[in-house]
Amino acid sequence: MKKYVLVMLTVAILALLLLAGCKKKIEAMEKVDLNAPTLPTEPEQPLVVNVEADVTTIEEKTTDAINAQIDCTLNSECAAGSFCIQKTCTNPKDLINTNCDKLCTVKEVVIETSDGNSYTLPPGKGDYTAAGAIDWTIQRLPAHCKSTSLKIPITVFKRNYQTVLGDEAILLGIGETSAVITHPINKRVAFSMTVKDIIETC
Repeated sequence: MKKYVLVMLTVAILALLLLAGCKKKIEAMEKVDLNAPTLPTEPEQPLVVNVEADVTTIEEKTTDAINAQIDCTLNSECAAGSFCIQKTCTNPKDLINTNCDKLCTVKEVVIETSDGNSYTLPPGKGDYTAAGAIDWTIQRLPAHCKSTSLKIPITVFKRNYQTVLGDEAILLGIGETSAVITHPINKRVAFSMTVKDIIETC
């Protein structure tokens, strides 16, 4: 009987201790204020990429670069008296020097072409090739100082019957040959010319 009482007493004590432990845990949880304000944190700054601005800047830079390299593609895009030479509008007076006592003028230019023709022509004259698909004309230079590096502007027109498909100008000095001149429609055209001599009067 005594043993039974001791067992029951032990169980009761253990139960009381267990209940006391659970009560303390509940009290500790109640002490935590779930509504207490939390410390503010710095919000993350979103990464903003202005794609439209970047694209616009790239387009502007590309356009500026192209414009810096290409001033013209046709003589008709240049002011009166100027020619489209190497994609730049150029006035013949900018090609010469006039700071001397004695000025010269071009009397004739001797030209040989890739189709086997030879010409001695004054400024203002020219000829054609490929049944008129390409025609060219020697342009006049203002009076200038005599120079061994003198270059003559020659205009080149590309035509399809009466329609002008392109017009530009090339600069050639004595002994210089033009780049091959092609035609946008007639793919068989491959024309070039060489200035053999420039005859001047001073």
